[in-house]
Amino acid sequence: MIVSRLHALLLAIAVFLLAGCTHTIPLLSASIECPVKPEDLAAKCAAPATIATGATYQDLVQVAITDRKNLIECEKDRQFLENSINECNAAIRKNNEKVDEFNKKYAGKP
Repeated sequence: MIVSRLHALLLAIAVFLLAGCTHTIPLLSASIECPVKPEDLAAKCAAPATIATGATYQDLVQVAITDRKNLIECEKDRQFLENSINECNAAIRKNNEKVDEFNKKYAGKP
């Protein structure tokens, strides 16, 4: 009985001492998510206005003004998506660099 307790105590001490000899592997960060909302990706540009038969010059000017406004809004949305994709790509590159660095550091270790 005393021998088995002594063995258990020695085993516990050995485990405790050996625990300090092991390598601690850091955790990698969570996966990357792009900041673009699905509704932003689904947004469509307004179609060009149709010009009715018999339209007056004032009607044509109004159509041109409306189309120009719609194109400006469409370009703002396109620019937002471009910036979001560029930010996401940069974050992915940075994360991949960390993963590569991690793999190089711990490639040969048990």
